[in-house]
Amino acid sequence: MITLIGTTHTTIGFGLCGIKDIHEVSLEASEQELVDLIQQAQHDIIMIDELLVEKINKRLPSSKTIITIPYRNGQADTEFIDDLMKNTIGVVKSWEN
Repeated sequence: MITLIGTTHTTIGFGLCGIKDIHEVSLEASEQELVDLIQQAQHDIIMIDELLVEKINKRLPSSKTIITIPYRNGQADTEFIDDLMKNTIGVVKSWEN
């Protein structure tokens, strides 16, 4: 199973995909709050917004597998997002003409 730590938009989207262990935080969450959430997570696989990971990059626990979710307004790697969508919900929309 997967634990998700993210902002409102991330948690809504992945909640609709069926992830149950969800922790919603704001972008202003403290480094310690994020580290505590990761350490207390029920699962060893953690998905977390990239802007939140940047706050704690030096303090990531080695006992967990961290999957970074590109922030929706950032310069996202669309191939990564397509693979993530396909693996999560089984569908990828092609935007090519």
